[in-house]
Amino acid sequence: MSSPKAGKTVKKAPAAKAKTAKPAKPAKSVKAKAPHASVEASAFVGEDKVHFVKALWEGVPSKDAKAGKAKASKAAKADKAPKVEILRKIPAPVRVESRQTAESKEALALVAALEAKFEAGELDVLTPEATQALVGVICRIYGANQESGNKYPLLSGRTAVTGTDAMITCSALLKAVDLQVFELGMWQSWSGV
Repeated sequence: MSSPKAGKTVKKAPAAKAKTAKPAKPAKSVKAKAPHASVEASAFVGEDKVHFVKALWEGVPSKDAKAGKAKASKAAKADKAPKVEILRKIPAPVRVESRQTAESKEALALVAALEAKFEAGELDVLTPEATQALVGVICRIYGANQESGNKYPLLSGRTAVTGTDAMITCSALLKAVDLQVFELGMWQSWSGV
């Protein structure tokens, strides 16, 4: 063997390293504050992790507590009637007895005749001009009564007017006098009607 020259260092070829996998670090375990809840953190991902954290925060009930709650809820369900929620109250129609004039009697007779024709399927029993005249005079009479303090519901409880009928008529009335629904809402809030 020859000695290396002075001043120069000889580099040795690196020894081939055997490729071995590094041992994986053990996953940290997350322990709940409750002594009976212990789960590995790597077991949860995404939404499961969120639910897990919420459960830890709120506390996890023991099996005995769950069984007690289940028995109590079954007993409570047996004792309670179904819960009914009232969405809105519709007042019962008020029957106002009023003085019958000759015009009122004629109007009621006309209504009876028109309803009979309508029930028979005759939709063109009134001309557009007659319908417009009747609706117009009814609006004026009803409005004047309301403003003078003689307040009563526009329709009695026995009429067969549907919600659709009412909305179509209201829309046509607003369009006829060039008003928008927004303006109606503002007027109702200002006047308290």
